[in-house]
Amino acid sequence: LLALDRLTASILFASYIACGFRHLNRCIESFRKNLFVGFQMLELSFLESLVVATDGGLLVLSLLVQMIIYPAFRYIEKDQFTTYHLGYTKKITRAVAPLMIMQLLLHGFFLVQSPGPLAYLDASFVLMCWGVTGVWAVPAHAKLGWDGISESLISRILAANLIRTILWAAVLLLTLIRF
Repeated sequence: LLALDRLTASILFASYIACGFRHLNRCIESFRKNLFVGFQMLELSFLESLVVATDGGLLVLSLLVQMIIYPAFRYIEKDQFTTYHLGYTKKITRAVAPLMIMQLLLHGFFLVQSPGPLAYLDASFVLMCWGVTGVWAVPAHAKLGWDGISESLISRILAANLIRTILWAAVLLLTLIRF
């Protein structure tokens, strides 16, 4: 039940993130006012709450990409795909990059503050997400932008994102166990 409450709060925070990163301070303040009381009952500090919310937000976003967004690429007309994909990559980067940076910084902070086997495993999974993104997903998206849509490239980005989804699920699970 405790993990369910944390997951629910993570999903709610992800929805606050959707309001736009230009208004991130307002989103965080609203998050603190509306949900911090619930986290206090769970005896989590604000930073612990933020890392749970960030991990949950990345997992939810990755699941949406895996189940809805990437499969929908197949239904975009080939002559419109390059324009669509360019707009998509710019918009999704504005949502994902700040979350990934926040996750990296928070897990780095907790690794330094409380080193241990779970902290090292957690941080290594976060670094693996960065590796998969930089080595596999970004080049596949670049190729989609240059060459246009192909079934092999869609399969490639789905495979890369599946690995990230599994890693982000593991990160969230380890975070919930640690806190």
